[in-house]
Amino acid sequence: MNQIILSALLGGLAGTVVAHWLVIRRDRRARKHAFGVFLQSLVYELEAFISEAAINAGNPAWLYDWQKANVPSLRVECARISQDICCPNRRAELAALLKQFATQRGMDTELSKKELRYQPQIDRLKAALQKMLALAT
Repeated sequence: MNQIILSALLGGLAGTVVAHWLVIRRDRRARKHAFGVFLQSLVYELEAFISEAAINAGNPAWLYDWQKANVPSLRVECARISQDICCPNRRAELAALLKQFATQRGMDTELSKKELRYQPQIDRLKAALQKMLALAT
């Protein structure tokens, strides 16, 4: 009788531990998926950006403003996902990439509209986002 009770208690404990582990694993995957979707949406926005249209519309600082507006959301998403990255080096690399993304290169107001070059900045931002995505997966 005692053996049956002990077996039931140990089985229940083992089942609880396994269920808890499965829930944690599912939540990690969900956070990584949400992070990936968020980063991919930012990449799509960058790819859809047409610099000539922004300049002609009278908003040459669009990319600067876009980057400034997205940094707080990106910080929140990186904070959520950093808990799921076990390796301290990868967490540090994610933090460095976030800092790189958040570093804003100011607009030179002396440049004429024809001299504004968005593509190097877009490429830099896109590369940082893609490296973040690779670290999280």
